[in-house]
Amino acid sequence: MIKNTVKERVWLKPEILFLAALSIFLHLAFRNNLEYHRDELLYFSLGMHPSAGYFSVPPLIGWIAWLMERIFGYSLFAVRIFPALLGGGLILLCASLAKELGGSRYASFLSAIGLTVSIFFMRAFSLFQPVHTDIFLWTLCILLVVKYINTGNENLLIWLGVLAGISLLNKYLAALLFIGFLIVLPFTQYRDVFRKKKLWAGIAAGFLIFLPNLIWQVANGFPVLHHMNELYATQLVHMDYLLFMKEQILMAFAATILVVAGLIFLLAGKRASGFRFLGFLAVFIFTSL
Repeated sequence: MIKNTVKERVWLKPEILFLAALSIFLHLAFRNNLEYHRDELLYFSLGMHPSAGYFSVPPLIGWIAWLMERIFGYSLFAVRIFPALLGGGLILLCASLAKELGGSRYASFLSAIGLTVSIFFMRAFSLFQPVHTDIFLWTLCILLVVKYINTGNENLLIWLGVLAGISLLNKYLAALLFIGFLIVLPFTQYRDVFRKKKLWAGIAAGFLIFLPNLIWQVANGFPVLHHMNELYATQLVHMDYLLFMKEQILMAFAATILVVAGLIFLLAGKRASGFRFLGFLAVFIFTSL
């Protein structure tokens, strides 16, 4: 493990807190610029019927919608408050991750700025969809992995398993992240993590969290497979793969240069040798979409 004795919490720095607060404010201040998106109406209607599963999505989005309806009603503010708050939280996570990877205070601030101005961030955290929760949970899972490497705190492995279960309740695509970890980690110096009892305890906890939806899928004949086949036949079959990959890079907008530089750093930088697997994980996920 890479022992890190630094106790500094970079997300408590005033410039990072300001960016997070500004992001939340701007997302809510301009919430009325767009009326309800049709997907938002779908997800909020799921909140009227809480269930262990739905035809097109896992159940977490419906549970969140139910909570937002009970607290704020059905206004645009009710629809947009949760993604706005998660957007602010993601900025804090991004800055913390940059610090955990060995970055300076400036690097943390630059990463937070890059995230804030990226097109994908502005859009994903403006609408009530599973996407913003997905991005937040993926980032939090990666942060826990990096913190485990830096500290050796095995309790983080349990929390990682819990978050894995929650992530799968939000989007099944999260399985790609965890499959990537299972493929990449055995080829690294951290392969002994699979001998840790707390990792398996975390996996067991994650499985129990995901189990209600799995039972629902079995009981209903795995509608997710029918939905994916339908999605592929009507939409994905028309997708230009090379154009899709190009758009993923350009969606960071002005921060695209940071995305490319960060990937090069992970794959080839000497200071990133302990986290090289994250670069290969990113390539695996990017090429598997």
